[in-house]
Amino acid sequence: MARMHRRRQPWSSHEPHLMGHLRATVWGPAEFVGLPPWWLVAEGLLVGLLGAGAIIGTTLYGAWTGRPALADGESGLVCAAAVALYVSLMGAGRALVGIVALLGVCLALHTAGRGRRGAGGTGSCAVRRGDIGRGGPAGGRRP
Repeated sequence: MARMHRRRQPWSSHEPHLMGHLRATVWGPAEFVGLPPWWLVAEGLLVGLLGAGAIIGTTLYGAWTGRPALADGESGLVCAAAVALYVSLMGAGRALVGIVALLGVCLALHTAGRGRRGAGGTGSCAVRRGDIGRGGPAGGRRP
């Protein structure tokens, strides 16, 4: 049986407009040529530093005061979501919002692990290998 080949359809006139719309949606106002204005650079640095400070600060405060909701990273995740929401409301493209959200979540979860372990890295609920199955550090005996 003979194979029938489809002829390729020529590009429609709507597709270049669609690609332009898609590019503008993904990159947003970051799609310009040349250096950004100084106030935009200053605002970006300020938002980034305040966001990172809030994420790290809430985790350290939770570890210092012993509040597990702060030390476990939930508040850091809220701060990361707030920064991503702010960047989104300012009209940034989806690529930048996604990068901000991903890096904020990674920082919140990373600092949460550091906040739980503390400076020594052993944690407050560390169990030694010899304690397992013996009833704890006293070997099952009560003083």
